[in-house]
Amino acid sequence: ASYCTSKGNSSTYEWIDLVKLGSINNVTGSNAGYGNYTGLNTNLNAGTSNTITLSAGMNGSYREYWTVWIDYNKDGDFTDAGEKVTSYSSTSTGNTNRNFTIPTTAKNGATRMRVQMKYNAYSTSCETFSYGEVEDYTVTIIGGSNIIGNLDNKISDYMAYPNPVSYTHLTLPTSNQV
Repeated sequence: ASYCTSKGNSSTYEWIDLVKLGSINNVTGSNAGYGNYTGLNTNLNAGTSNTITLSAGMNGSYREYWTVWIDYNKDGDFTDAGEKVTSYSSTSTGNTNRNFTIPTTAKNGATRMRVQMKYNAYSTSCETFSYGEVEDYTVTIIGGSNIIGNLDNKISDYMAYPNPVSYTHLTLPTSNQV
């Protein structure tokens, strides 16, 4: 998927300095407004609760607005219902834990997680803003939905009539008929 760009124009005074979720434990400094950490990946099970830990680095004291999105349906954006997994504001540089549950309808496989921290207001998932930072990560959904991944049937489980059958007359049941 091709995701929109998002970044802070200045991360001199405030930046994301910790993102921890599952096996991701990324401690960073200022990344000039954007950090591409899609090479870091963690597995998340559909239907389970997870805790993400976030913290800000700051030169001063500022109110930061945090938002985290996960592209659960893997369509290349964060605008679908439920893809904003948490949002809050804080002036703290300490760790903040936020809980969220992966929906059972999330598609299996690797997808994008976006973490944004913006000074003085919430941001959209595709925004360039004055102060703050954006970091992108990869999460892999396990046990969610898949077009045919939840079918356990083998082609030998089906019978075709008449025998021999022409492929133009062969109809296999859909997943909700199996």
